[in-house]
Amino acid sequence: MPDEFTKKQLLSFWSRVSIIDFFDCWEWAGYVNDSGYGILIICHTNRKQGYRVHRLAWLLTYGEIPTGQMVLHRCGNPSCCNTNHLYLGNHSDNMRDKVEHNRLRKQNRSLLLSSKRHSKQASSS
Repeated sequence: MPDEFTKKQLLSFWSRVSIIDFFDCWEWAGYVNDSGYGILIICHTNRKQGYRVHRLAWLLTYGEIPTGQMVLHRCGNPSCCNTNHLYLGNHSDNMRDKVEHNRLRKQNRSLLLSSKRHSKQASSS
């Protein structure tokens, strides 16, 4: 793992995760950004680093996130930290996931749809 976390930092993280049921979303009770993602700032020896909490939950449970991979939500809830709801995928998987969960911004959705139409037209020519 690239960053080491102290026991105090780990307790701080998990104390802000609301776990009501094992199978439900585990909601982040700390700061949430405009896109709905939970954020935690951790002070390391010589720097501060912000973590999206679902990525931090993955790191703490499964270890490093491979290069080129993203941590995605099966549940579509960006503030969920339930590691049973998380899985790894690439950028294309992330875009598809956002469309399926209706979380893609309108501007990006138009670009994605026009790109798909262009690809279909090119392949049928």
